[in-house]
Order: sequence, then C-alpha cells, then structure tokens
Amino acid sequence: MRGNEGKAVWTRVAVAIVLVAIILAAAWFGFRPALVGGLHEEHELACQENLRKIGMALQVYASEHYGEFPEGRRMEDVFARLAPLTDDKGERLVTEETFLCPAAAADRGEWKRAGEITDESSSYVWTPELTATAPADIMVFYEKSPNHHGGGRNVLYVDGRVEWVTEKEFGKKLAEQEEKVRAFLADPDAWRK
Repeated sequence: MRGNEGKAVWTRVAVAIVLVAIILAAAWFGFRPALVGGLHEEHELACQENLRKIGMALQVYASEHYGEFPEGRRMEDVFARLAPLTDDKGERLVTEETFLCPAAAADRGEWKRAGEITDESSSYVWTPELTATAPADIMVFYEKSPNHHGGGRNVLYVDGRVEWVTEKEFGKKLAEQEEKVRAFLADPDAWRK
C-alpha cells in the first residue's frame, strides 16, 4: 500500500504542475493583448510628453530671442540651441532622450539613447524658419513614422499644443501647412489680416 500512496502523491503533483502551466499559458495569451495595448498607450503618452517638453523649450528660447525659434534646418542645430535651456530648478528642459519617441526606441530595441542628435537619430521632424508668432495651427514638430501609435502621429503645434492625429488627418494638415508656411515666410503678418 505504501508504494501506491507515493505514486498517488506524485500523480497529484504532476497534475498540479500541468494545471499551473495551463493557467499561466492561458493568462499570458489571454492578457497579453491588454499588456501590449497598455505599453502602446504608455509609449504614446511618453512621446506626447517629449513633444510638450520640446514645445516648452521652444517657447523659452523664443522668449529669450525676440520671438524667434532656433535657426537651422537640421535637428542637431535645433537641439544644440535648446539643450542648454533649464527650468527654474536648473534641470535641462530637453535631453537627447526627449528627441526619441519611446515606441521608436522599442521598435529598434533601444530603450535609451544618448549621444548626438541628428535628423536620422531623432524620431521627430522639425519645421524650420518659424517664429512663436506663426499661426498656432502650424505643426512645428511631428513624428516621422505613423507606425508607432496605431496609424497616427503625435504633433506639436506652434502654440505648444500636442495632439495625436490619424494618418489621414496628418496628410491633410501637412498639405495645408505647406501653403501656410509659404505664406507666413513671404509675409509674417499676412495671416493676421
């Protein structure tokens, strides 16, 4: 009888292990979409926060430079002018990580990036030659890729607003923006009339 009791205990343990494995697999595959969705939302919010920080740095820069945004067509020029700016606690308003969308970093397998900011390394596109007095609905920074946030992009406007727009909306806004920027650069006060 003792031999059968030992086998019964091991059979119960084996069954328990199999049940735990099944429960864990079901939990992983059942909850995985929710976990991935949560990570996607976290990246989108972090990306929006990056653009808010860039927007704040642009406004601080403009307040110190007679309403002008940084000169330069390249992202490294913009970064070089914004990077030294600090808040009232002495902390930098933007860092190298601010110019990289967390979703882009995850796609590339890079959770943190330090080093030089260039047009290639930044997740964002910059609209040069604008000032803080440009029309508020011009996109001054926007994401390069629509693939990080479910078919849309995060956008920073001249007035500091940040929003997510669908790719269809973005295409329309970009086409309208080209005309607005041309008109603004030709006559910076024309849009106010």
